[in-house]
Amino acid sequence: MQAPTDGNVNSTSSPTINPSIGHAFPYFIPLLAFPCLILASVYGGEWIALPLTYLLVTGFWDRFFGNDKRNLDARYTPESKLFLYSAALFIWAVAWMITLVVVLYEIFVSGHLALWESVLIAIALVCVGRLTYVAGHELIHRRSLWERRLGEFLFASVSYPHYSVEHLYIHHAKVGTPADSGSAPKGLSFWSYLPRELKDGLIGVYRVIRDNLAIRRRSFLHYTNPFWRFAIQLAVWYAIVFYLGGWWALLLYLVLCFCSLVYAKVINYVQHYGLRRVHLPNGRYERVGPQHSWSSSYRLTDKTSFNIQRHADHHSVVTRHFAMLQHFDDDKSPALPSHYLRLAGTTLFPKKWFAWLDPIVDAWRSKNHPDIEDWRPYDSKVTMALPDAFQIIEEIYAKSPRAAEWMEDSHSLIRSLESNEFKNLDLPAGFGPDDEFEKIARKGLAVVYWLYEMTVEEMKLQLDEYPHQNTAEAIDIARQWINEKVFQVGIHVMRESLSVSESQIVLTNVADAAISFVLDNIVLDFGKPAYGSAVVLTFGELGKREVVPGIQLELTYLYDNDSAALSRKIGARFIKLIRRLSRNNLLFAEVQKNSELVNMHSLAEFEAFHTPNETPEELLRLTSSHVIDSSGSQGFVSRVKILIHQTLMNSYAGRALVERLSHPQNINGDSEPVTDEALKHASDNLENFTRKLLIENAREFVNLDATDSVAIIERAQNVQLLDPANSDALLKSAKLWRDFRGIRSLLLQSDDKLKDAPENVKETLARACGQEDFQALQKALLSDMTDSFDRIQTLSSSASA
Repeated sequence: MQAPTDGNVNSTSSPTINPSIGHAFPYFIPLLAFPCLILASVYGGEWIALPLTYLLVTGFWDRFFGNDKRNLDARYTPESKLFLYSAALFIWAVAWMITLVVVLYEIFVSGHLALWESVLIAIALVCVGRLTYVAGHELIHRRSLWERRLGEFLFASVSYPHYSVEHLYIHHAKVGTPADSGSAPKGLSFWSYLPRELKDGLIGVYRVIRDNLAIRRRSFLHYTNPFWRFAIQLAVWYAIVFYLGGWWALLLYLVLCFCSLVYAKVINYVQHYGLRRVHLPNGRYERVGPQHSWSSSYRLTDKTSFNIQRHADHHSVVTRHFAMLQHFDDDKSPALPSHYLRLAGTTLFPKKWFAWLDPIVDAWRSKNHPDIEDWRPYDSKVTMALPDAFQIIEEIYAKSPRAAEWMEDSHSLIRSLESNEFKNLDLPAGFGPDDEFEKIARKGLAVVYWLYEMTVEEMKLQLDEYPHQNTAEAIDIARQWINEKVFQVGIHVMRESLSVSESQIVLTNVADAAISFVLDNIVLDFGKPAYGSAVVLTFGELGKREVVPGIQLELTYLYDNDSAALSRKIGARFIKLIRRLSRNNLLFAEVQKNSELVNMHSLAEFEAFHTPNETPEELLRLTSSHVIDSSGSQGFVSRVKILIHQTLMNSYAGRALVERLSHPQNINGDSEPVTDEALKHASDNLENFTRKLLIENAREFVNLDATDSVAIIERAQNVQLLDPANSDALLKSAKLWRDFRGIRSLLLQSDDKLKDAPENVKETLARACGQEDFQALQKALLSDMTDSFDRIQTLSSSASA
């Protein structure tokens, strides 16, 4: 039979040789371990030095035997000439099983060995047993049924027979992709890799067998299910071991199996660490090649481990005989920096491993894929958990660092993009005549759904549909619901299906619905008071209706004087649960336990505090207030709103506050790039000016639902408080700063420097602010800083005069 051929055969400059007795003989070296073990277990004493010496020579002296880069001619060598090579493998497999039984017999039955002798022999047995995975691995790749069954039984001797399915149907099919838990991404330690690999391997085997049986229309309990065969194989081995030595023998056997398993996983970890197949535009991964496995050419390791170091060629031609595996030049397959034993030991110490291997991985990636600047999607934990979502994960990493951090913290956020609520708005590419048409269609769908269909009441109904038995469960539901909505809206904005201002409306509705949902559930727990009402008064960004992710909650639970005792209980419970709701919340910053930003008052207490004794700070806070009508009667809501407007119009603190807000901060906006400090000063100047405008003309802003800068300037424009030239310019400025702050909060963390943002993120920022590119955005911001500062200073001076 002709050995399989492949284009890889000629992709190496290594010398080619023909099969020979001399070349095959070194592959019999591993067989020396078995007489050494048997002699040691039969005679004990100084004979124990034999297996220990063998292990020392074959493990630690690898470097002294040099490298062997010669290849058998895989194109013209028939497998009939590989008989001696195969004989070494078959003899090893049989000899291991015989030796295992003999050694266990001598330790537990013969009774002539001292404890220290038994311990040393057991250690030697464990060290030799690690090769079961190497030999078994070669056998399960054979076409002959009896060879594959021998490989299975060999794996069963170390309690892992299902590895034959796991390796062939999962690892080889998905190697080098996030879907293969056996291919460790860069940055994942071995101790994090091991439990996931074991869990996913077993679950994956179950799914493969289940699906294969379903294809053949057979029950999972059908006799052809390999699990029956695995169970019988395991039963045979455990029966033999228990018969030889009872429970102590089983304990030693389990240690042997565990150590062999860990070694196999260590080798698998080493063989593919950090090497990823590139995701192609058609949604598939590039074809497996030698560049997706690490190679090495240490002579002794190859001969004593059946060419385990030539793993790159094994994945290129999976049926190729171990003796025929090719060594590749370092430019075709990445070369390991040392021999397997040293690398295997280093994997147990993650810091040392990362310091050693990560620079080599980075260099290989830069050399072979200079077009890929960001490898995070390939190494991401969320990609490993949800490999089918690679494209959207890659898009998020490229465009929104903050959303990327969110999904890394909570993988379920990506799953929320699979809901019909999101997918029905995410029309597939190519449905329209051109990209612009498709973009407009997606935007239209998103706007109609989120701004017109998904009202606050509709959101509350959606929350109520989630089953919950008490308020504690309601809080958990509301938090997860909020996070999913924030993430979905962030993706819509990133894809330009929603504008920044539209996203703020949606997120404001999300906040209102969640807070009302919490309060409604508390009222259900206590029972609604027979008399009196209560509302939630919001301040800050939520009060201004300018909600972005991570806002600081400022709430007051305001209740009528009737039924005060019960209302106070409800209010105390509300404050406690709002703190709980704010934990791990994407929309709200966490409310600390002793924070006074979330509080409760009776209406009488609130009125007494604000009329006329409020401070300028309290009055400023009141300018951004908004009533969430949850359990309040319309009469009570009206009383609260009237009180707030009267306070704004008649406050003694108004003059002091106006004076404080009348001095804009100087801005250094003469050069690019725009500094974060200058951006903050410019934003604060506009904010202070609009607050001042509202306080000075409170009568004109009655019933203004939103009190953000844009809304205030638009009302001032309508009632002619500002001349058209100034109002138009300031309105344009307010919209620019609203969009800039909003998109920045969606894409970047608050402490991220704008100048350090990735280019893709800068471009998204620019487009969201109505600019062609980031340079144009920089110029617009610089121009606006100077212009708005001059206008605000002029208007403030005129008002003072």
